[in-house]
Amino acid sequence: MPKLSFSKDQLEGKSFANPPAGIYEFTLDGFKPKAAKQKDGKQASVNLRPTLRIVNHPQLTGTEIYTWCNTSFPAELYDLSHSLGVPFDGDGTDNASMPGEFVGPDDDPSQWSYIGPMVGQVGKLEIGDTTDQKGAPCTAVKKYFCRVQGCTAEHRDSLLRS
Repeated sequence: MPKLSFSKDQLEGKSFANPPAGIYEFTLDGFKPKAAKQKDGKQASVNLRPTLRIVNHPQLTGTEIYTWCNTSFPAELYDLSHSLGVPFDGDGTDNASMPGEFVGPDDDPSQWSYIGPMVGQVGKLEIGDTTDQKGAPCTAVKKYFCRVQGCTAEHRDSLLRS
């Protein structure tokens, strides 16, 4: 078996850097859900981990954009869905739900598969400058631009940490 070697940046997670700050069109390829770490004995939320790829860019087409879309912060998932032009089921009611569904065992999100209308749609988002959990500079999804016709929802101007 060959010896596997990795750079310091890869080992420190820097190989998962987002593209530079700017506005990009993207497509949703799907989700890679994973249970978040359990805190204080509470049931863990789920990091839905959407697979977003830049489209229609001269140098960055195909580049992946990393974000979590944790179920404990549904505002990001809502804005993501609207940026793809897909309203939530029951949008505007007190019981709106994500369009489509995840299929798989309830107790293991890593085995879930998403079936729904968001896959393959094109949206627009802004990447902004921020800092990571260790205080190092990085970029992350700042906001999504809504494409839902007639939408009156107040979408977030910034998802970045303040």
